[in-house]
Amino acid sequence: MTIRSAIRSLMRVPLRSLFTLLTIAVGLAGFFCMTTLTSLVPQSVNQSAKQLLGADLAVQSYLQPTTLNDLKQIVAESERQAMTGAYVSRSMIASAHKTSSIVVKGIEPGVYPFYGGERFSRFRGLQADEAFISRQAAERLQVSTGDIVSLVNNNDGSMTPFRIKGLVEGVQETFTDSGFWGTIYLTYPKSLELFGLPDGTINEAFIRLHDSSDSKAIKEQIQKRIAGSQAVDLEDKKAEAIAGTKGTLLVMQLFSLLAIGIAGITISNTITIQMSARLRDVAIMKAIGMTTRRIARYFLLEAAVMGGAGAIVGILAGAAIGMGLTASIGNMLGIPLVWQISSSAIVFTIVVGISVALISAWSPVYGAMQVSPSDLLQQSGSVRFKIKLPFRTKLRLFLVVCLEIGIYLHETLLAGSPDAAAFKWIAAFVLSMLILGVILLTVTAAAGLYGLFYRLLGRLKHLTPLSLFIPLHNLGSEYKRNALLTITLSVGVLSVVASQLFADNLISSVEYQMERQWKGNLLVSAAAVDEQTVTRTLRQTPGIEGFNKAYEMRGSFARINGEEAVLHFRAAAERRKSAYLHDMNVSVHGIDPATDDQAYRIMEGRGLRADDNGRLHAVLLENYARDLGIGTGDTVDIMLSDRRVSLKVVGFFESGTIKTAGIYIPASTLETYGRPARLVYHVEASAKATQHTLSALQKSLPSSAVAYSINGTVVESLRKTLDMQSTFFSTIALFSFLTAILMIGNQVVISLLQKKRDVAILKTIGLSTGRLLRSVLAENLILAFIAGAIGSAFGLAFALFALSLVVKGTIDLDLAWCGIGVGLSMLTTAIVTVLASLRQISAKPLHLLRGP
Repeated sequence: MTIRSAIRSLMRVPLRSLFTLLTIAVGLAGFFCMTTLTSLVPQSVNQSAKQLLGADLAVQSYLQPTTLNDLKQIVAESERQAMTGAYVSRSMIASAHKTSSIVVKGIEPGVYPFYGGERFSRFRGLQADEAFISRQAAERLQVSTGDIVSLVNNNDGSMTPFRIKGLVEGVQETFTDSGFWGTIYLTYPKSLELFGLPDGTINEAFIRLHDSSDSKAIKEQIQKRIAGSQAVDLEDKKAEAIAGTKGTLLVMQLFSLLAIGIAGITISNTITIQMSARLRDVAIMKAIGMTTRRIARYFLLEAAVMGGAGAIVGILAGAAIGMGLTASIGNMLGIPLVWQISSSAIVFTIVVGISVALISAWSPVYGAMQVSPSDLLQQSGSVRFKIKLPFRTKLRLFLVVCLEIGIYLHETLLAGSPDAAAFKWIAAFVLSMLILGVILLTVTAAAGLYGLFYRLLGRLKHLTPLSLFIPLHNLGSEYKRNALLTITLSVGVLSVVASQLFADNLISSVEYQMERQWKGNLLVSAAAVDEQTVTRTLRQTPGIEGFNKAYEMRGSFARINGEEAVLHFRAAAERRKSAYLHDMNVSVHGIDPATDDQAYRIMEGRGLRADDNGRLHAVLLENYARDLGIGTGDTVDIMLSDRRVSLKVVGFFESGTIKTAGIYIPASTLETYGRPARLVYHVEASAKATQHTLSALQKSLPSSAVAYSINGTVVESLRKTLDMQSTFFSTIALFSFLTAILMIGNQVVISLLQKKRDVAILKTIGLSTGRLLRSVLAENLILAFIAGAIGSAFGLAFALFALSLVVKGTIDLDLAWCGIGVGLSMLTTAIVTVLASLRQISAKPLHLLRGP
């Protein structure tokens, strides 16, 4: 009976209840999805760890490649069932349409992998002239099954063709930049042939053990005897996979908490106006002997019904959204995720929905209960009351909120912690208190500043046209409500603008940086034997303004200042967690030091000069100075083929987004100690005819040569990565914006209910419905403009900060989304305002005076 009464009470003002219900549902839909995914990810990782690893134990020896025989001597035959090796490195790849970088992995197709073979079922028949390629790379190269791609042969500089046998999906390799460039799979002997390596060389190994519990001891032996190696067992892979999902899931959870917080504010405002309109009912209940506690329970039940209904709608919506969201997140994280409805997530979502409603309603219900029946019955119409909870009650509610947030976030907030679940809950609870405390202080300070601004704005009503008098008066008189609305809407705008500005401007900023860093917008790579032909072609091709060349050879660091380089790289990798530090291979370019126009920008020290010709001097990538502690005057030993060369560092050049070279030395030095098989030309083509020049070069260059745009190669790879991630995060951002807009609609309904007598009087004296609607629109559009401008400004600041972490130097931003953010804020606010206010404003004055 009580529940029916609560439902009837909510249905008295259906539009207000609808906006409130939708706000709760949107927030809880995201909450339900995130709660389910938080439990699905560890479950999926535990079930698929063997498939993700491919063996009981995987060995990665990128810093110092080893051999399969050496590894077999470490792992006794009695401990292993089987063992296979692989060689992984990066190379250049060309198709009929595109040229790019790619990660090359040589495998034994008869045995690789030991587990998860269903993802590589067609590997078993892989021939020496065939290859499998990741879908990401295939889309970038514009190739499909049956097409031909070519890889560089480091022995003679020629391009070796391969026919694509199939595409690989859902596989995340561990080698540096494989997620960005994609991977091509060849037979193991063919990969060694391409890179000019001795038979048996490996930098990855996969071991199937008789007893997987022995993996820890075997892992320690391998890492001890092979310097710079890393052995990964199933537990390590689980921890790595879960840690890799932490950041993404945490951001999604925080967005869902933001939506729930906005929903809580909406519920509080709804219950406040509901209590104001029903204070006479409260007085009558008290007069006939009902206790305050019983009356409070009755109104809290209405809030609980609202929260429960919103939770059910949110769960249904979340279940529908979750199926598509799971596939997207699985692809992004490289984990095989399958959507499953979790009973614990359903229960937790309902509990959170009801508790958020109760906590939000507690303050207005408590305030209404403090007014005496005589005071209530003496008033006419809606009566406002002070809402101020006792400190103890506030503290209890705060602790309950922190407890729920701690339970919700403990799996992702402390994903890398090996501690027990109980300790994680306690730690997450404490962190939640600190974070929520900071947020509350920030919101309070911001609300105070916004409130002061609206009070000052309200005082301008006498200086503005008459049409703005009522809107400015309302903005100034209800400055607290408007300040809170501005914060809520500006956060929604901020999330949308920041995500879009970052995604849209990252590519253009990278292009600008590369144009500034590289002296040349085209790159031509060719076999050294075709040097004369390529040089003649470049001179004869229209649109080319200049070029410089360098001999290219693959090398590797051996020693740094007399110490083993592997020790420096391993220590740097532990500090920086940067992917390139896991590989000691380096591209060595030999140039003519007498040429003034070089393809690099010196950041420290000096560049190569004419007097360096024939001397063992080198210019290194600036990253090596920062990460390895190398300085000018230091000595680095580089292995070129089978010869060690000791080089003195004279300077460092600027690092680009794409690193085509790691070391520059005089060409005469490179020819003396090595056998460079390829040439690299940095070509400066006319900006207006770059594509035409590129097409002409591709037609006229010899078969060993490829020409491509440096910018285009990076941008296409970057765009593929961004498309998946930015779309996902933009959707999450739009959720928070939608919740904020629904709150605006709810507030419009509440505001008009509070002012219904004023509206009735204005209509009685002849003010038309259209003028009233324009007045309400003007009030909310001013608020939306302010919130949109503030949100866009902060979104711009966040985007600039994020871009500065990725792009060095000047960032040239396209600010279109700042204007779109303001326009989106005003447009959606206008639509919601009209929908929320039209029914109330169109009502007759007599009906408004009679209404509840």
